[in-house]
Amino acid sequence: MQKLTTKISVKLEPDQLYDLQEVAESQGLTVSRCVRKAVVSYIREHNEEGGSSILRLTLTRLEKEAVGSLVDLGVIDDPEEFFHKAFIDYMAEGVKKPLETLDRIKQLRPVPNRRPGTPVPIDIEVDGDEGGEGEAEASNRK
Repeated sequence: MQKLTTKISVKLEPDQLYDLQEVAESQGLTVSRCVRKAVVSYIREHNEEGGSSILRLTLTRLEKEAVGSLVDLGVIDDPEEFFHKAFIDYMAEGVKKPLETLDRIKQLRPVPNRRPGTPVPIDIEVDGDEGGEGEAEASNRK
């Protein structure tokens, strides 16, 4: 009968082995089973056309502990899903304003009859008495 598995050796740094053991234990798996799952996922991802890319993140010890605590408390089930949700939130809010500003800039029409390099006049309204000038003085200079 043909052997269904083949034993291999893998060299890991001590911290990597410790992290692997923690992951396996948290999922109720043996280290071998955890490695097999990782290999299967790795091969599947690289064989699929147009599959997702792998982005490796290096978390600080504090970030690892925070995510671990959230998993332990049941606040999050899957750290990868947590990252995806945080990324989507960041893209929706954190990047939204600069992108909207860029769109507005792109929509601006050029000033007619202006030579390149000449300054564009800008009207600025002054709301208060900042800088020691009143509204009337600022508008007189326009």
